[in-house]
Amino acid sequence: MNAKPETISWHERARSLSLRTQAFIEGRYVDAASGVTFDSINPATGKLLARVASGDTEDINRAVATLPSAITDIQNGITQANNQLQQRNTPHQTELNAARDAAVAAVADAQKNGSADPLGAFTRLTKADADLDRLLASVSEEREAAERVVLGQHRQIDQLRCAADRSGGNAVLGQEGLVGGADARRPVRGRHRSAATCSNRTLGARPAGSRQQRSADKTRAPG
Repeated sequence: MNAKPETISWHERARSLSLRTQAFIEGRYVDAASGVTFDSINPATGKLLARVASGDTEDINRAVATLPSAITDIQNGITQANNQLQQRNTPHQTELNAARDAAVAAVADAQKNGSADPLGAFTRLTKADADLDRLLASVSEEREAAERVVLGQHRQIDQLRCAADRSGGNAVLGQEGLVGGADARRPVRGRHRSAATCSNRTLGARPAGSRQQRSADKTRAPG
C-alpha cells in the first residue's frame, strides 16, 4: 500500500502565521505615534493573540499627509497602463484594463473622500496600486520574452542566409526559420556578403527597430 501523504493540520498552519501588528502608514509598517497598543484576544482560547498598534488622531493625520504622494504614484502606474493598452497584442489586456479602471476609481475616491476617510482611502489606493504594479510587471516580462523569441528567429534566418552565401548556392528556409512562415518555402538567393557581416549578424546583432537597438541609435554619435 502507498503511504498516505503527510498533511499539515490547520492548528500547525495557524501557529506558523506571522501577524502584522503595526499600522501601515507612509508605505511601511510603523508603530503608533503614541506607542500605545491594544490586546487582540484569540476567541477560541481566550489567550492573547497579539498586541496591535492603537492609532489615534496623530496617526490619522500622518496618513492624510501621505495621500498626495500615494495618488501621484498610482497615477504614474495608470499612465504606464494606458501606454501598454495602446500597443498591439498587449498580454493580459482584459485584466490590465480592469486594474487600470480600479486604480482610476481609487484615485477619484481618495480625492473626494480622503479627508473624511483617510485610512480607508489609503487602503484602497494601496491595493489598487499593488494590483496594477503586479500586472504591469507581468506584461513587461512577457513582452521581453516575446522579443527574445523574435530575436532568436532572426538569428536563425541570418545563419541560414549566411550559410547560403558562403556556399554560393541557394537555401530554403523551413517553417521553423521564419516569423509567421508566410515565405517559408521561398528560396534565398546567394548574395555577396563579407565574412565580417555574416559574423556580426550570426553573433546576434539585434534587428533594427528593437527596443535595445533604438536605444543604442539614440546614443550613437552622428557621422
